[in-house]
Amino acid sequence: MIRYEIRNGLRFVIPYSHQFTCFVKARWYQQPLIEVYAREFKAYSQAYYENAITTGKIHVNNKTVNL
Repeated sequence: MIRYEIRNGLRFVIPYSHQFTCFVKARWYQQPLIEVYAREFKAYSQAYYENAITTGKIHVNNKTVNL
């Protein structure tokens, strides 16, 4: 269940963790992780993904990743 908070009459979602799982596609094989994220998941910029990887927000096989 997603929790909300009301501030100044506006509803805000309280931040939460989410595990996103996907399978490796053949075109991703042996590509740098940052390139795959930047090219395939365009919701955020490459800088966002670089920061998420270096701060440990993105894991691969339950392990932190080095750029």
